[in-house]
Amino acid sequence: MATGPVLQPSSEDWWESGSVLHCDVHYDESSGTWFLYYTGVMSPGYGYRQINVATSSDGETWTRYAGNPVITIDYDLTTVDGVHAHMPSVVVDGEGTFHLYYACYQNDVGNRICHASSEDGLAWTRPDYGAGRVALDLGETGAFDDASVREPDVSVAPDGSFQMLYVGTPVDEH
Repeated sequence: MATGPVLQPSSEDWWESGSVLHCDVHYDESSGTWFLYYTGVMSPGYGYRQINVATSSDGETWTRYAGNPVITIDYDLTTVDGVHAHMPSVVVDGEGTFHLYYACYQNDVGNRICHASSEDGLAWTRPDYGAGRVALDLGETGAFDDASVREPDVSVAPDGSFQMLYVGTPVDEH
């Protein structure tokens, strides 16, 4: 069994040279492949965040996907996930479709939870900006989650429905 980190920031990949964090591991029985989804933090600079993936056949030795980052940002402070796409959670539905839920950050709004889907766990499709991309928005004013919703943890129930746990914070907390 391997000891120590299985993945460290890559000095060759600018989109994750600052840090790697917020991982979610998924095993795909049909392909016998482990998928490690993680947040890459850009450095130097503001620390923009994007989602990457590494794969493994044994769960110990990981290879970064050549198409990283798989969920990108557009560096537009006014769009839903223009600053950060981070904190991934991946599930596969009964049809074999991968679903990625992630915290998406917009300046002057905060974190919300966005959604993307994929047939292979590597190439992702996101709805257009706006209501379709945001799967879970901020709570009503005064609610425990009216300033931020993030860190989704999604599972598929036996009946096929999706269930999500998440961290929410009110305006006066971070």
